[in-house]
Amino acid sequence: INESGGLLGREVELTVYDTEQPDTQLMQTLTEQLLTQDEVDVFLGPYPTITPPVISPILSRENMTALSIFWPASTTREYQNGEGAWPNQYGITSAMLSYPRAFVNYLDTLSGEIRPERIAMIGRNDVVGEDSATGWRNAIDQVDDMEIVVDERFEVGSTDLAPVVRTVEGTDADVIAGNSYAQGSQLFTEAVANVGLSPDFLWFLLGPQVPTWIDSLE
Repeated sequence: INESGGLLGREVELTVYDTEQPDTQLMQTLTEQLLTQDEVDVFLGPYPTITPPVISPILSRENMTALSIFWPASTTREYQNGEGAWPNQYGITSAMLSYPRAFVNYLDTLSGEIRPERIAMIGRNDVVGEDSATGWRNAIDQVDDMEIVVDERFEVGSTDLAPVVRTVEGTDADVIAGNSYAQGSQLFTEAVANVGLSPDFLWFLLGPQVPTWIDSLE
């Protein structure tokens, strides 16, 4: 871009901060720094999905133009409804709505005894868990003879998910879905095994895609 003359005749400079983990307090601090000390003109980020609602009020206060990678669907609905709208902020709606739909579409191709009918969901109690659960509900509404029998949440930072996983006992769930990031999915997998559940399908929002997933379960 700069070799072509920059933007509006000005050379583009990048100021980049990496929190190295989804620390919402640190993200707020760095956002304030970018706006008040670094005096940036355009804001790109942040990632992951949980962070746009945390820093958007700060960006709105400064009337900052911002582009986020994954915008939580729940936040997008609020924006579309005109509630807590944040002007000049744009984003790609969370892909977490589409992940469950792809899996439900696959399940819908199955027939006979292997076709699941009862879905249990265990997820984070935040926008990540809600977006994924919404994706499941929307997808199941489009197929016949599938129902959600459990829809439970665990608090972010939990280290033992056995209590919430036990809510699936006695429901005859064919599918247990873990609506969480990789670390929560690891705890979720361990809890399912420790509680003694054996569903036909165990689904993860995020987990197996991470290169260290297998090692984390040893």
